Amino acid sequence: MDFYYIPLSPPCRAVMLTAKALGVEMNLKFLNVMAGDQMKPEFLAINPQHTVPTFVDGDLKLWESFDNFHYLHNNYGENGFFFNKTSKRNVQMQYIHYYAIIGPIYMRIDSSYPVMFRGQETPDPKKLESFHEALGWLDSWLAGKKYAIGNQVTIADHTLVGTLSGVEIAGDYLSKHKNIVAWMERCKKLPGYDVACAPGAKEFGEFAKKALSK
Repeated sequence: MDFYYIPLSPPCRAVMLTAKALGVEMNLKFLNVMAGDQMKPEFLAINPQHTVPTFVDGDLKLWESFDNFHYLHNNYGENGFFFNKTSKRNVQMQYIHYYAIIGPIYMRIDSSYPVMFRGQETPDPKKLESFHEALGWLDSWLAGKKYAIGNQVTIADHTLVGTLSGVEIAGDYLSKHKNIVAWMERCKKLPGYDVACAPGAKEFGEFAKKALSK
């Protein structure tokens, strides 16, 4: 199976972490979006939305990270890796926790994106304040738990660490959130983290730090 990605992308890193956890080997295909590789006819034939990550397994083509997660789970997650399968109630509750956790983080992290990619001179203070508020929510949710949903690693952890691993390098955003810091250290020991997440997080974090320090 082919996986088109860029290391800078948190969703790409999250899917790569999930594949590592499930022991799935993917044929990694770096897509140089800065050079416009995503607009080449051969890639548009695979993904007309020209986005990453993009996953190809035989005739199947998927280009939303959540679809990638669920495909991997449905085909390779026989041990219930993503969700506790003991009851429908558990699955429903974990879906609720999953979206409740990642939604605010993804919405509020955009305080830095206009500076990094759109030429804005400084981050919007209001959005940055909201981002710190969301980090506080996550910190409280992690209290007393090893991982986002409990003591079992799930897709929520991969998604969150895909984003926050870069944030950690970009600046001093996480240090006052002790539960997040402890959770991050556990996530850094996940299977394949050093290969699937750490290099891209470092690249993203250093890029963000440089942009935000202008």
